[in-house]
Amino acid sequence: MSLKGNILRVFSANFLNMISGIVIAFVIPMALSVNEYSNLKTYTFYISYITIFTLGFQEGMYIKYGGKNFKDLDKSLLKTEHLAYVILQILFASLFFIVGILINNKIIIFMAITIIPFNMVGFFRANYQAIGEFKRYTKLIYIQTLTYLILNLLLVFIFKSNNYVYFCLATIVSNILVTICIEFSVYKNFKGIRCKYDKSILKNFKVGFFILMANLSVMLFYGLDRWFIKIFFTVEDFAYYSFALSMLNLINVLVNSISVIFYNYISKNEVEESIKKLKNYLIILGVFSSFLYFGFATVVNLIIKKYIPSLSIISISFSAYPYMIVINALFVNLYKARKDEKKYLKVVTGMLIISFIYNFLAVIISDNPILIAVATTLGFITWYLYSAKDFKYLAPNKNEIIFLGINLIVFLITSHLKNWIMGGFIYLLVIIMTVYFFFNDEFNEVAYIIKLKDKLKENELNKIN
Repeated sequence: MSLKGNILRVFSANFLNMISGIVIAFVIPMALSVNEYSNLKTYTFYISYITIFTLGFQEGMYIKYGGKNFKDLDKSLLKTEHLAYVILQILFASLFFIVGILINNKIIIFMAITIIPFNMVGFFRANYQAIGEFKRYTKLIYIQTLTYLILNLLLVFIFKSNNYVYFCLATIVSNILVTICIEFSVYKNFKGIRCKYDKSILKNFKVGFFILMANLSVMLFYGLDRWFIKIFFTVEDFAYYSFALSMLNLINVLVNSISVIFYNYISKNEVEESIKKLKNYLIILGVFSSFLYFGFATVVNLIIKKYIPSLSIISISFSAYPYMIVINALFVNLYKARKDEKKYLKVVTGMLIISFIYNFLAVIISDNPILIAVATTLGFITWYLYSAKDFKYLAPNKNEIIFLGINLIVFLITSHLKNWIMGGFIYLLVIIMTVYFFFNDEFNEVAYIIKLKDKLKENELNKIN
């Protein structure tokens, strides 16, 4: 399938994921108290780090198979790699389950139970992405999304649960069901194929270790603000901040759908002019993504009023979208596609240190969580500017800097207006005007495509009539 077709396929699956996320993100906070919600978000925060238990094996396979086709792979070796990965996850899950029992910590026990299904789903998602098997990739997302959505809706509306434990179990059960479905498919596809040992299996750890450390640093970079909130602020502050990031992550689902496609595409051929054009579209998409804040502000103000204090944090976080999108979809994929894992690790580690300094200064200056959000946004902007030195043809030009500066200032002003509807209208108007002025070529291209589609539809209707 073409790049456009794959983008639409993955985008549709992630759009469903986003819709599901929106429902869950608003329904669960309504069902749980602030303290129970804080416990649930602590669990989901902790399990975001369990990919460290891959020890780089999954990441090594991701790099190894990037840009290749499934039909060309050594199935015997692939079956052996799969088996080795399963054994590795069982060992870590058993270890943490024992630790959780010994210290009598529910969240650690839940985390231990989550390790195998969560990392197995991640294993297949990563490998389907690397080899361009986007049909299987999207099928996996559909199953996981619908299962998780149904379980949470049953807990809220049928069982009327107000205990965070059951929502943790919903995450575990949904991952287990997806894992069973995938493993059944793997069993059928690899039935009769014998495993074979090859030294390249150990190389997965060696190559993947740097990517793992870089990915872990990225997770710490993205989660550093929550660690500061968790350590230095109250349970209520953590709940409000986590709710804000839940809103941010909903849009990240769609952003990641783009990032998923581009790794396979860039791995095959890095064409500078195409990627420069791509960067422009990503910047525009990022600015429009910030606009979605006003939709969330409307829902919070009208339906979930107890989380109104989180709106100030959400507005600051949403201002980082243009920078986040370019970093995730382009810079990170370019480092990986060039097999430059050591430089990637060096860059991410440097950005993590800088972000830590920003957050530390924010805590010293004030005990207001909003400053933590500001520090995190500054971290993304710093990374955006820093990585330009590694990809000189993507260095921001004058128009790009002015465009981003205008929209950042206008967004921060309009998102803090008491009348959020008026604020959204003003910001949308500014986006359209600045895109037309600073990215006229892209504006005209999109306008042409829209006109062309309308014309094709009109012709089809004329044929029918």
